[in-house]
Amino acid sequence: MKSVKIISIVVLFLSVVGICAPPVKDKIVAKPGDVYGLFITGVPADESEAWSRDYKVDKDGCVRLPLGGKVKIGGMAIKEADRRIEKHLVDEEIYTTPKVKLTKRESK
Repeated sequence: MKSVKIISIVVLFLSVVGICAPPVKDKIVAKPGDVYGLFITGVPADESEAWSRDYKVDKDGCVRLPLGGKVKIGGMAIKEADRRIEKHLVDEEIYTTPKVKLTKRESK
C-alpha cells in the first residue's frame, strides 16, 4: 500500500513538472532574412573552410552557395534544409558524401 502511494506521488509530480515545463520549441523554419552558419564535413578539409561562413536566406527563400548556385530552403525545418543542401551538392556532382549542419545565427 505504501509503495502505491509513493508511485502515485511520483506520477503526480511528473505530471505537474510536465505541465509546468516550458513547451518544446517548434521546429525552427528557415525564412527570408534569416542568417545561418554552415558547417560541412565529408569534403576535403581545405574546401570545408571555404564553406564555413554565414549564409542569408534571400527573399525567394534561397541561399547562394560557393559552388552549385542557389538552393531553396525557405519554409524547411533546419534538419530538412541540411538534407536539401547535401542532396543538391550530390546532384550537382560537387561532392559525393557531404554532411551539412546549419545553425541559426539571426532572424529578421
